[in-house]
Amino acid sequence: MKAQHGKLNSRISRCRTARDRSACAGWFLAACFCVCFSSCAKLSLPAIDPSGQSIFLPYPNSTQVRPIVSRDGQPGLLPAPAFTTPPTPPPCLDGSTDSSGFCNLLDHKKGHIKQKFENLHSSPGKAGEIQLTPLRVVAPVGGEVVLMAGICGPDGHLVNREPLEWMLSPDSVGTFIEVGDDQTSVLTSLLHPRDPKVEKLDVDFARGRTSHKATKITRGSPQCNDDIELREGQTWLSISSPSEGISRVTVLAPESQIWDRRRQTATVYWVDAQWQFPQPATARSGSPVQLVTRVTKAENLVPAEDWLVKYTIVDPSVAAFTPATGGNELIAKVNSDGQAIANLVAGPNGRGTTAILIDVVRPAQPSDNLPELRLGSGQSLVTFSAPGLALQAFGPQQGALGEPLTYVASLGNPGDVDVENAQLRMLIPEGTRALSVVPNAQTQTNTGIIWDQGTLASGRQLDVEVVLEAFRVETFQVVFEARGEPSLNAQKTVGTEIVEASVEARFEPAGGIAEAEVGSTVLYEIEIKNTSRQTLTDLRLLLESSPGLPEASQGQNTVEQRIAVIRPGETHRVGVNFRIQQQGQHSASLKVLTGEKLLAEKSSNIQGLPARPKQPDIGISIEFPQTIQAGSINNAVITLRNPGEVKLTDIKVNLTLDPSLRATQVDRDNLSRFQLGADGNTAVWQARDLLPRLSGDSGDMIWQLFVTLQSRAAVQQGTLRVSVTAAEGVQAEASTNFAAISRTVDPPAPVTPPAPTERTGAWRLILNGLGNPTTVNKEYRYALSVRNEQNQIDRNLHLEMRLSEGVRFLGVTSNGATVQHRFGSDGTITFPVVNSVRANEQLEYTIVVVPTVPQTMLLRARAYSDGRPEAVETLEQTTVNPQ
Repeated sequence: MKAQHGKLNSRISRCRTARDRSACAGWFLAACFCVCFSSCAKLSLPAIDPSGQSIFLPYPNSTQVRPIVSRDGQPGLLPAPAFTTPPTPPPCLDGSTDSSGFCNLLDHKKGHIKQKFENLHSSPGKAGEIQLTPLRVVAPVGGEVVLMAGICGPDGHLVNREPLEWMLSPDSVGTFIEVGDDQTSVLTSLLHPRDPKVEKLDVDFARGRTSHKATKITRGSPQCNDDIELREGQTWLSISSPSEGISRVTVLAPESQIWDRRRQTATVYWVDAQWQFPQPATARSGSPVQLVTRVTKAENLVPAEDWLVKYTIVDPSVAAFTPATGGNELIAKVNSDGQAIANLVAGPNGRGTTAILIDVVRPAQPSDNLPELRLGSGQSLVTFSAPGLALQAFGPQQGALGEPLTYVASLGNPGDVDVENAQLRMLIPEGTRALSVVPNAQTQTNTGIIWDQGTLASGRQLDVEVVLEAFRVETFQVVFEARGEPSLNAQKTVGTEIVEASVEARFEPAGGIAEAEVGSTVLYEIEIKNTSRQTLTDLRLLLESSPGLPEASQGQNTVEQRIAVIRPGETHRVGVNFRIQQQGQHSASLKVLTGEKLLAEKSSNIQGLPARPKQPDIGISIEFPQTIQAGSINNAVITLRNPGEVKLTDIKVNLTLDPSLRATQVDRDNLSRFQLGADGNTAVWQARDLLPRLSGDSGDMIWQLFVTLQSRAAVQQGTLRVSVTAAEGVQAEASTNFAAISRTVDPPAPVTPPAPTERTGAWRLILNGLGNPTTVNKEYRYALSVRNEQNQIDRNLHLEMRLSEGVRFLGVTSNGATVQHRFGSDGTITFPVVNSVRANEQLEYTIVVVPTVPQTMLLRARAYSDGRPEAVETLEQTTVNPQ
């Protein structure tokens, strides 16, 4: 019987269309009737639709079943099956070829169907945790408090359409007013007929339901700030009380199975009180301010006597309580007039604005069971107005006799009220006098200067500048005093130590020479050392010379240079070139001045000798390895020098090669000037004109020829010879020997050759600013040193430098002589190329600039050469202050 019912139910459940469902229903009733009465002779069952459009044919089509016979031939309830029973399929295994997983889904051993149905019918609310807000409320009597609750499911989300119960404890005051309902539509009600009901069953009991959508609770007022946002899964309840007391409202999730988390209780303290906070107050400094908070009850008719109001001053520097409380808090009792009073006065600052925080507190009373409650909080503002005097004064800490000393002072009113009868006074120390006063003062004597400002408006200030001159060495105190009404005073003192400026000077020709030929240039070295205890600024170096000894670059006999800053103990060095134009005794003098005061004076003499004829001279050398291998290729270097005093022209160099050598290549610069003879063993190099060394140079001017030679055979001793002649009637010659060793024969024991020269080191650049910081529109000098730290001569030295913007370039000198330069399109300043610099030779340059704006002035210098094509750079920074 159970089996028959199972097959019938299975067949009915497979109905797809409305016609099939109606046919199934009819056949189901007929089948149940026959099965229930075993006396039925025949059993009619639905007939299968052969067309395939539906499962069964419509009623009354049927299949007549023969009397039911069981397998053992006895009468039974079901007919014999129309088909033989198919064999039992193999069990479903995980990982089978059935990718849909349908076999495992129907396998009762796997339990998937059971788990699916359990998940579909399980309710998150059964494992939910109740959430209630707010849990503690202080509300005025007659008001309406809204409580919100929800159920948080195991997944951390609020659960909707879950029942909630609201209960008011028996000892509570107040009644439920309204319980929240999300007002579902008719369609939603039809789709969810089992949703919990929402109803208020009594004044202290109600049922609710968590909402299925977010909504907003509006209290009917035109303002939006009192609306309450309700999230999906929450519901609400409102409660009110006409009398003071406590309401304890418990909300319960009845279907939650977690007893310790399915309920929560909110406490509402109903208080009969109203309060009014004080308005912002403003007063002059020195006058008190009174703040009054009014607290009443019983509909604003009865004072809330002995209740408490707590006042807190946010900024104690602006205001303080009077009488003093020892802090920034005051607790005032409400008096019989319903007022809690706080008195304040200006704080240490004397002026300003501060917030006053105000809390209304209902103390615990024996007549009820309410605890002490903070009913409300607010704030007010208190402003104290007052005038003020702010005095600042500045001046030099050190100065020199006769040097102008500048003092500046500023008198301001930082208050918000005008200062009346404002006056600024400067006391002039004894032993000084005023050179200038800006602005002009109403009263000026030998002992003081007075500026009567009258009314000094709020936010305004008076600026003054006074230049003094000191007559004696001591420490002066320059005092500035300020006065104003009411009873305002300020004072500032600037101390200045007056010391006597002193320097040591050296002025003489370089090397201590006492005579030089007419037409030559003599470098005079100048050293200025600050021997005083103060920093000296803007020193003037005045150079004067006799008519036959003018300055070389400008051709003048009076030249002035300046030293911007020189610190105590510091030595400043500079060089000046003079040209001897006449025979006889010549003199030059140096004066060091600060302002118009002479600090030091030096002089020096030099004898002008008749110019002797300049002698030409020439030198030549040849470099080649002492031992080579037969068949190898090696370089020969021929070097021309001009150690004389005149320019060499029409220079011709004859080269004689050993027969075992063959010239194969010449350096590119001399390719057009080199001619190989027809025999292949001689050659002629027509070199360019060779200038003499300049005054102050430490090396000769040179030209070089590089010839590549191939060894054609072994030779025990070969020779290379060179000779040179010039149009000035000078000549020279040189030679070198070598040995060419065969590759197949062991070389004879040669004399050990000298170790080859290795290239080491590089260019070393040292850039120093002469005095840091400097000021705008004053000349400033840099000292640049360029040293060849290689162990051999280097050629074609290129020097470049760049200045930051806002700097004017005046020029550059080397050993007192002006160095020509040119400007590139990118602002780069390029010096003339130095043809050669010997090992450890050092070049010195002085660069003169004028900064035009306050800034951090930058000077970059770089150098590169044939031997060191990678550039070497250096950078110097100098602070430029305003004037």
